[in-house]
Amino acid sequence: MARIQIKHPFEFEGKTVETVDFKDRLKGKDLLAAESEMKAQGITAPGDAERTMFLAARAMGQPVEFVEEMDLADYVVVADKVNGFF
Repeated sequence: MARIQIKHPFEFEGKTVETVDFKDRLKGKDLLAAESEMKAQGITAPGDAERTMFLAARAMGQPVEFVEEMDLADYVVVADKVNGFF
């Protein structure tokens, strides 16, 4: 597991987030779970952005709402790590 330093700390569920832990690898079941979560939220034809965001949430063990609160500069670092899984 890798720890990523957040350049732009943010608040989530009453806590200031300054670092995130990120799994080194995901499994097929993580992709299936992300797809199920997207369908549950009404996303039936996800694009790359949605898929990456939901997989990032899985890799950090957080809900997608956590990822949505990240500064875009920090999210790009996380998204690059997710894209490295493929």
